[in-house]
Amino acid sequence: GSAFIGALKNIGAELGKALAADEKGSEMAARIAGVSLGGDITFGDVRSDEQLQIMADGVLQMDPKIFATFSEDDSVPPFDLDDTIRAIQCPVHFACGVPELGGLFVESDLDDVRDRGCDVTSTNFEGVGHSVHFDALEPFVEDLAAFLERVD
Repeated sequence: GSAFIGALKNIGAELGKALAADEKGSEMAARIAGVSLGGDITFGDVRSDEQLQIMADGVLQMDPKIFATFSEDDSVPPFDLDDTIRAIQCPVHFACGVPELGGLFVESDLDDVRDRGCDVTSTNFEGVGHSVHFDALEPFVEDLAAFLERVD
C-alpha cells in the first residue's frame, strides 16, 4: 500500500493515544514527528517544528476514526480514485516537492493521471517536500499565477 496512506493511519493511531493521555499540541507534534513516511524518513525529517505544531493542532481537533476509515474499501461512500480522476473536467496543476523530503508525487504518478484523461501540468520545486506552498511561498504563488493565466 501507499506509504502516505500508512502514515495517515499511523497519525490516527497516535491521535488516539494522545487523546487517551489528555496530551496537548506539543506532545502530539512530537508523536507526528516520529511517524514514518516510508523508508527511514519521518515527518520530523521533512517538517519544521512550526509545521509539526500546526499539523498537531489541526489533528487534535479530529476524530481518530477518520484516519482508519477514509481510505478503506468499506468507507462510506466508497472512494474510487479512477472514477474521481476521470470525472475531472478542468485543467489541473501539481506543485511537486522532492519525494525524499516528503513530496507526494513523482512524474509517473502524474502520467497515470494523464493516462486517465486529465489535463495535467506540473512544476517541480527543488529543496522542499510536501509543503511547497509553505516552504517556497513566493515561487509557488508565481507558479500558481502563471497556471491560472494559462487557463483563463
